[in-house]
Amino acid sequence: EALSKYQEVMNNLEFARELHKTFITLGQDIQKVVKKSARREQLQREEAEQRRLKTVLELQFVLDRLGDETVRQDLKQGVGGSPLLTDGDLATFDEFYKLVGPERDQNVRLVEDIGVSEMFVFLT
Repeated sequence: EALSKYQEVMNNLEFARELHKTFITLGQDIQKVVKKSARREQLQREEAEQRRLKTVLELQFVLDRLGDETVRQDLKQGVGGSPLLTDGDLATFDEFYKLVGPERDQNVRLVEDIGVSEMFVFLT
């Protein structure tokens, strides 16, 4: 009786081999998709961080420019369509600048101050 079912058993084994190959290929495809998705998410995080850094640098630039006496006078007089600001407004910006601006020892090099690894992250 077992001998009479030999061909059926062989067909089932061949089907199982084909199914196994299909599962392996499917698993590899899933791994590729997962890796691509992880890379895409990493790129999105990096782009978001770059946008955030750009915004911080722009804000620092604006705050630095507000310290320029010519700019301050233009803002007090509303020159060139700039908003009209009072001395109190400018003092508020000065206080804000002190709160958000990093204080550094000018005698220490930036790389020594923040560390090499942080500098690398900052530049990339």
